[in-house]
Amino acid sequence: MRVNLLSAIGLLSLLGVVFSAGIVSSHPSWWTAMGWWAAPTPTSQVTMSTTAVIQKVQQLSQLVTTKYTIQVVVGRGREGTIFGIGKDKILLVAQGKVIAGLDLSQLKEQDVHMTKDHTHITVNLPPLKLFDTYLVEGNTFVYQRDTGVFSSIDPNLETEARRQALSDITKAACDDGIMNEASDNAKKAVTELLRTIDFQEITVNINTNSQCVLLSN
Repeated sequence: MRVNLLSAIGLLSLLGVVFSAGIVSSHPSWWTAMGWWAAPTPTSQVTMSTTAVIQKVQQLSQLVTTKYTIQVVVGRGREGTIFGIGKDKILLVAQGKVIAGLDLSQLKEQDVHMTKDHTHITVNLPPLKLFDTYLVEGNTFVYQRDTGVFSSIDPNLETEARRQALSDITKAACDDGIMNEASDNAKKAVTELLRTIDFQEITVNINTNSQCVLLSN
C-alpha cells in the first residue's frame, strides 16, 4: 500500500509539471523573459522618397496614352458655273488616329504628397493633351475627282482636303470623349503602379486645365 501511495504522488507531480508547461506555452511573455521566444517584427512601411516615386511614375509615359481611330469623308473644291465650267471638286476618304495622354516629364516634387507615416499618397498629374493626329496613309485615298470642262486643276485641292480631314478627325475624337478616357486610363495606370509600392491609401488627381486641342509644335 505504501508503494502505491508513492506511485500516486509521483503521477500527480508529473501531471502538475505538464499542466504548468501548458500554461507557460500559452503566455509567450514568459518565454520571452526566459529568452525562448521572440515577438514577430512589425511589417515594414513604405519609405520610398518623393523623387523615387516620381521616377517610377514617369516610367509610365508610354502607357497612359489613349488612341482613337476615326474615318471621315471630306469634300472640297468649287462647283463651277453652268455646264460645269470651272468646276473642280474632290472627295477624300480618310482614316486617322488621334493620340491623347499625359506628359509625365512635367511631374514635379510638389505634385506628390505623402503622409509622415508613408501610408497615404496623393499625386496631382499634369494636364491632359493631344499628342498627335495623323492620317493612316494605307486607308486614305481620293474617292472621286470631278473637274469640269474648261477648268483648271487645283494642285492644292487634295492637300486642303487632307488638312480638313485631320481637323474633322480631331474634332470627332474630342466629341467622342477621348480626353475623358485618357483621364480614366491615366488614373488607373498610376494607381496600379503605386499599389505595387504598398501604399495603403492612394489618391490620383488630374489637372482640370486640359483642352482637347492639337497644339502646334
